[in-house]
Amino acid sequence: MGGDYCFCVGWLRYTLLFAFLHAAACSSDAAPIPEPDIKHAGSFVAYGQGELTMIRTLQAISLGNDYVIFATIYDVAPTSFDEARALAQQPDLPIRQGYTAGSESLLKAQRHEVVWFRTLTHEEAIRGQ
Repeated sequence: MGGDYCFCVGWLRYTLLFAFLHAAACSSDAAPIPEPDIKHAGSFVAYGQGELTMIRTLQAISLGNDYVIFATIYDVAPTSFDEARALAQQPDLPIRQGYTAGSESLLKAQRHEVVWFRTLTHEEAIRGQ
């Protein structure tokens, strides 16, 4: 009887764990993916007129009614948001400046678009600290 009891408890734990993991997977699949914005670490942002400047947000810190955006500036000059989007999907872009800071409100005052997003690499996360 002791062996059967242990088997049943083990099976129950396994079944409950499986049900929990399945429910978690289903609920996360149903959740909408948030649209990244300029403040979202990992966002690629293109801005300007004519030749666009492309940055990647490393971190954003609130200053009350504005944010300081810490970012990497890439050494590319796309002429459209579509071109910037295609460049942002490349694994390695040449870096013009590894770390810079600017105001979100000044960036938003210009023609801009978040063209792509992917999570920061370990190196990028450290650079943003």
